[in-house]
Amino acid sequence: LFRSRELHGVGSAKSLTMKTLKFLSAEATVSNVGFAAKYLMGVAQNLYPLLFKASYLLEQGDTIHALVQNWPLENLDLGQLLGRTEDNQEGIRSWACQVCLEACLTGVKAYVLNSSATYAKRLKVIDLTAIKDVEIQPCKCKKTLGKWKRTERVAQLCYDLLVEMQGERFNPAILDVSVDVLADLFVTERNYDLVVQTLLMRPHCPLKIRCVTFRADSLALRKLFYIIKLTEPASLKKLEIV
Repeated sequence: LFRSRELHGVGSAKSLTMKTLKFLSAEATVSNVGFAAKYLMGVAQNLYPLLFKASYLLEQGDTIHALVQNWPLENLDLGQLLGRTEDNQEGIRSWACQVCLEACLTGVKAYVLNSSATYAKRLKVIDLTAIKDVEIQPCKCKKTLGKWKRTERVAQLCYDLLVEMQGERFNPAILDVSVDVLADLFVTERNYDLVVQTLLMRPHCPLKIRCVTFRADSLALRKLFYIIKLTEPASLKKLEIV
């Protein structure tokens, strides 16, 4: 084990992290410009989670996108991927980093549309619920993708995917892809129509939003009751109305 003292957060607050040589090697690998394009096809399946966390720590958006686009495992759980591991004892679930999360989401869309994936498509569940929103963003870019914005991005992702599936280059194999996207939804008047439209089209979309917690802010009662029904309320773990 190697002790790595890194600066995170505010002022001079320091966190002592433990990284194995394996993780340090992963960081060096993903820091290599063009790594994803040149070498990803030769990467073993069990190394994808390690490379994902290393890329997230270093905010390597392109590499995150490429890893997710070719994800070889059945689950893509950000709680597990960004939590404490034997190779890196630092947990970074509070990094709601815009660069990393948007790269992850665009990678999910590319995964569905990808007709030349390195491995067979096995992905069944994407869990985005472990990301924690904090007042001061620890990531280097300092740009956050909060719960409301994540709700909008996930809904837009599903809608855009359906639009592209209607294109001339549509690949029938896409219909064999079915992935549950576990998400915490935060709905207001501004994103209500988009979220409702996406939930209505869920049976036809390879990416199926599954609402784990739901927060509504300033919605009319008629709209509130309607969208709650669409979220499959029996599976909700938390309901918050403001």
